[in-house]
Amino acid sequence: MDDRTKAVKLRKRGKSLTEICKELSRPKGTIYYWIRDINLSDAQKDILKRKRVSLAVKKMAEWHKEDRKKRWSSYQKEAELLYPKYKDMKEFIFGIALYAGEGGKSNWIVDVSNTNIEIIKATLRFYKVIGIDFLKIRVMVSHYKNNSDKKVVDYWSNQIGIAKSQFYNCVHMVSRSEKGIQDAKYPYGTCRISVLDTRLKQMVKRWTELMFEDINS
Repeated sequence: MDDRTKAVKLRKRGKSLTEICKELSRPKGTIYYWIRDINLSDAQKDILKRKRVSLAVKKMAEWHKEDRKKRWSSYQKEAELLYPKYKDMKEFIFGIALYAGEGGKSNWIVDVSNTNIEIIKATLRFYKVIGIDFLKIRVMVSHYKNNSDKKVVDYWSNQIGIAKSQFYNCVHMVSRSEKGIQDAKYPYGTCRISVLDTRLKQMVKRWTELMFEDINS
């Protein structure tokens, strides 16, 4: 069976121009000329339309993935250039070590959670050293219901110097005291400070890798 006959049969089976070209290894112009007069059923046209949409979505996803890889790579290279500037600063060293142990694992958020005020303050000093705009910081407190949200937010806001307008709604936990065991050990709960910034997150991840390389070298 010659290629022209194959192309006609494939088209009648509802194959797209691209699919036929790929299967027969022929240029589109040639295949189009061979199949131009073949009419497809509405059902076949609908199938081809859905295939085109699916392919477009796939290509867009692949483009975004590749673009993200390029951007992340550029952020990490930027981190490598800045690392010598920061690596001997105690705030930076502590911040990276803290992030390595306590930081969230999202690819878009730099965040640390702790019940200890001094650790939260140290995290903020780290943020300041690496140039984070404090207006970008968001705070969320998880606490036991034996304290009001207002009291808890007032406490953390006063202690760490972040405006209450930058606090998310509190998350309530069930304390041991509510279960009849003992009083809550941490009445003001756990404070989570975060910055939604993909560039910063990729830089912090790279700084962490560089610091471990220094330690292990």
